[in-house]
Amino acid sequence: MAKRSGGKAPELAATPELAGWRILEKAGEGASGIVFRVARSNDGELGALKVAHGAEDFVDRERRVLARVQRRWGPALLDSGRLDVDLALTERVLLACGSSWMVSTWVDGVPLRNRLSSGDAGGSSRARLTAIVAHGVGRGLDELHRGGVRHGDVKPANVVLAPAAPTVDRASKRGATLVDLDLAADVADHGTPGGTPRYLAPEVRAGEAATPAADLYSLGLMLAEVLDADLAAAATLDPADVLRAIELKPSGGELAAWIAALVASSPGARPSAGWIASRAARWLELAVDPEEVLGDRRARVRRTYVAVRAARIAHGERPSASIAEPARGWLLDARATLGPRGRSSEGEDIPPLGAFETARWIVSLVGPAAATWPLPSEEEGALASRLLVLSEQAPPEAWTAADLQSPTIVVSAPRILREGPGLWVELTRALARPRPDLAALDRAEEELSSGRAPAALAIDLAAAHVRRGDVGRAFAALARSDGDDEALLLRAEIARRQSDQAGAEHAARRVVSSTDTGLRDAARALLGRLAWDRGDLARAEAELDDARGAGAAEVRALVAYARGELERGLAALDGASGATDGALGHARIEGTRGMLEHARGRARESFEAFGRAFELATRAGAVLEEATSASCLAPTSA
Repeated sequence: MAKRSGGKAPELAATPELAGWRILEKAGEGASGIVFRVARSNDGELGALKVAHGAEDFVDRERRVLARVQRRWGPALLDSGRLDVDLALTERVLLACGSSWMVSTWVDGVPLRNRLSSGDAGGSSRARLTAIVAHGVGRGLDELHRGGVRHGDVKPANVVLAPAAPTVDRASKRGATLVDLDLAADVADHGTPGGTPRYLAPEVRAGEAATPAADLYSLGLMLAEVLDADLAAAATLDPADVLRAIELKPSGGELAAWIAALVASSPGARPSAGWIASRAARWLELAVDPEEVLGDRRARVRRTYVAVRAARIAHGERPSASIAEPARGWLLDARATLGPRGRSSEGEDIPPLGAFETARWIVSLVGPAAATWPLPSEEEGALASRLLVLSEQAPPEAWTAADLQSPTIVVSAPRILREGPGLWVELTRALARPRPDLAALDRAEEELSSGRAPAALAIDLAAAHVRRGDVGRAFAALARSDGDDEALLLRAEIARRQSDQAGAEHAARRVVSSTDTGLRDAARALLGRLAWDRGDLARAEAELDDARGAGAAEVRALVAYARGELERGLAALDGASGATDGALGHARIEGTRGMLEHARGRARESFEAFGRAFELATRAGAVLEEATSASCLAPTSA
């Protein structure tokens, strides 16, 4: 190593070393930087040293992501800095003074790209390799997404296969690792999306902002390539071709259902990476590691907190003295690695969490259901302690509002579902509850994937997922169900939410001739809604014909709204007030009523109607897909 001096060539280092890391060999080079395999001098731990080159500092951005997320299912940050001297490794390799560098944990293995190009599944069937990749990459994406970060470039070249297949659901024993965060960004960063064209989601191709859902689409295409050798060799990956190919795979089964859900055209219809990973773990029959489960839950509490605080931390501010442990320690640790280099000790304190930030933290942990919960009164340190204790007793998705408000922390243990013939009855009852517990949802999915459950259970499970707003899991639940009218109607509704108008119309038309009046009316209402979505008001009315019920009334009111016939729309809703469509059906009516009242300029009546819609949907255990989609129109339509 040698410092810069006017025009003098740097001295060649006999034993290249950087900040206590011995450089062993060059491992690769790309547009953003050069990568070396290194070993820590004091203990021999291997690492991957990445040094930036070029005008845009991708390495420093990756450093910030790793510091923020603290990855367990991917390379973790070990060290970082900037070169204060020229480092000459050979006569041809010069690392310039001022370049950013970082060291992350070394991941041993073979790139998935190499395995696919060779056509060798490495001793595993292609189906098994697909599940291994789904598990490891799914877990890695899940921790990134929960930390408020999107990867931005999911593809086989960025996945490393471990030398041994996993046998336990543990981060240290994963069979596949998602690497290279050059294009990773905060989910709120709507700048240049980047990515590899072959794997870009349709919304990104259309110029829309990239979100974590774009990573899920890329994951689906990549899994399809692993499952089908012809797709891996294809020049392009058209979603229609992908779906046709995986449906024909005898070994596809549940794996094909995951892929079909992931490549949905609507971003909101794709299942979460965490769910894909959990299903893959079950498919692979991986042993459950209780310590891993608890470690993951605790990491989620910290990770989501840091994600909410990231904007403050990035400016290098200090935590307020009123912020207690463990939250204070999380902020200080994140500030040490995540804040800007060379920051001044001056600056404003990071203030305590406000109500909005607290709500974001809770919702990011629990899910959309927590959006209606009253906020805890504790300061964030005490709240963080409570959440850590809760995480040891149950997964965040199973928490209730009472768990966050009770003076004593008590989480009901999940009920043990019985075996034998009574299981189906018990599962059906559990899935019909406004908010089915996670054990019932998981058990129903397990029974369906095994082929033991009756087909009717798939309908109950899909309906429960639709109420929860988890359209991707609902789609997967119905992937192998028979084509009875109730299943077809549910498929049509799921397809509509996936922005698959053709699929929705095809399924709904098959139900229009049903002998069940309720199903027939619901199918007509759905066809009317599809026509309204396209702006074809005359067609919407023709599709409805004489259909009755909340769904038909909603569409008639929407048609009247679009024509400016507000009184007629309200009359249509009043005429359906006695419909027996349950709380969710009435929620749709009230949401549409709120929109019409808003258009009439009656703010109080509009607010009250939206409030009733929200209350009714919450009572039904549903995420307000219908009522809120209508209410979102209101502010722009006055």
